Order: sequence, then structure tokens, then C-alpha cells
Amino acid sequence: MAVCYFLDLSHLGRLLFVCNDWSVAARAAAHDPTWQLTKLSADEFNRYTRSNALPISLTTRQRWVHVNPMKAKQTHSAQEAKAAGFTIEQMKAAGYTSRQCNVAGFSIEELTSAGHLGPGTHTAQEAKAAGFTIEQMKAAGYRSYQCNLAGFSLEELTDAGHLGPGTHTAREAKAAGFTIEQMKAAGYDAYQCNLAGFSREELTDAGHLGPLTHTAQEAKAAGFAIEQMKAAGYRPYQCKVAGFSFEEASRAGFVTWGSQRRDFWFSTGMYAGRGLDQIGRTYDW
Repeated sequence: MAVCYFLDLSHLGRLLFVCNDWSVAARAAAHDPTWQLTKLSADEFNRYTRSNALPISLTTRQRWVHVNPMKAKQTHSAQEAKAAGFTIEQMKAAGYTSRQCNVAGFSIEELTSAGHLGPGTHTAQEAKAAGFTIEQMKAAGYRSYQCNLAGFSLEELTDAGHLGPGTHTAREAKAAGFTIEQMKAAGYDAYQCNLAGFSREELTDAGHLGPLTHTAQEAKAAGFAIEQMKAAGYRPYQCKVAGFSFEEASRAGFVTWGSQRRDFWFSTGMYAGRGLDQIGRTYDW
């Protein structure tokens, strides 16, 4: 059967289960060996390949990517997409960043020729010199301060709605109509957003918490992982008080060197020449 071109005949029962619309018309169209692949969503494809509930060969996986190029990023790494034969233009269209494409094996020259520039591969000055507009710079991931350094004026950044801590105050961003989510994405911390006029309740609802607006206990209760606590600026001893374990904070990579002994909870061994485990035992943490 043509529909089993890529699958062992013994798996037909599972294939029928996956293809919900296995109708007479569908069977008539089964001469196209890509048909059954288009019936799988990205989520289904991931589920079946990871669980091995429906064994799918490498050839079939590559065919699925070509049938569903815009879904490739949801199911394949940049390296896998390139191995499947994707061009740099297809990689760009599928949503892979310039950095991901570079790591996958495309050269800087190929990325530049395809107009696929980004912070991980090109400076903001290079992107502007290549003809990028402020909107393209923003979409590519360049921060507002990088665009400003590249030569775009504050007025151009404001007109394009590309505001950030390096070029505009939090109050200016809020006055320009930024939501709390946009403020957070632009890099304004919780304290800056609070000063700009957003309430603690709005910050909490948006999951934008920090040590100057919320206690560590509140952040942990809101579902913050210790990595998020660290990124938000909470100190090691604050995480300890919130209930995180020594092992959790150690794995999160905390390095602290405060002015008081209690700040050394997760020192990396600089204190008195002792290591993490010894310090934890000394202070019963």
C-alpha cells in the first residue's frame, strides 16, 4: 500500500488511529506518500516520535519537515532542519534565529547574503549598514540601546515603539502605551515598572516580581523557580528563607560575596577556603 511507503505494514493500525480523517477520499489520495504526514500536527509529530508509539524513520521525519516547513522549529533543531536540506531562506522563514542557523553550520557570509542578521551573529551597526529598518532591527532582537548606538535616534525608536531601559525611562515607556507585559519584555525590572505607576497587583498578575517589590516568599508562592529568582535579583539568603534547598540554589549557580556572613550561604568556596558543602554544614543550611 502506498500509504505505508514510509512505515512498516504492521504499523497500519496505529497509523489509522493517528489519521482521524481516514475516509474513502483520503484512501484514494493515499498514492501521495506525503499525505499521511500532513495529517500530523506539530504536537502529534512530537508526541509520536518521542514516545515511539508510531515509529517514524529519518526519511519520513525529513519528508514531514518539507511538507510542513513553517512548523519545523516546533519539531526540529536548526541542525536537524539543515540536515533535512533546508536553505537559509527556509530556515529564516521557519523562525530559526541567525544564531541558531550559524550554529547549525551556515556561515556569517551566507546569513548576510540572505539578509538574516541578528544580535547573535552581527552587530547592530552591521545590521543597519545592511539596510535594516528600525522595525526589522526590533524584530531581529536588537535592544533599543543597541539600535541607538547604531545610529537610530531616540525619536525614531519612540516612533517605532522600540523603547527600553537603555534609552527611555520606565515612565516614558508607560506613557507611550506600553503594557506591563511589554515593559517586562523590554527589560524594565519590577521596581522600575512600579515607579512608573504599575501597582503591585498588576506586577503580580503579569508574573513580574522582584526583590524591591515582592518578598522572596511571594515570588516562590507565585511559582518562581530558583533560576527565575536568581534572574530577578533575589539574593541567596532570601531564597533560603523562601524555602529553597541548598542543592537547588547550588545547581542554579548562585555566587555571592556579601558584606555579612549570612550572605555567604551559597559561596563557591572563596570564603575561608571552604567549598559549598562545608559552608552548608557549618551554618546548618
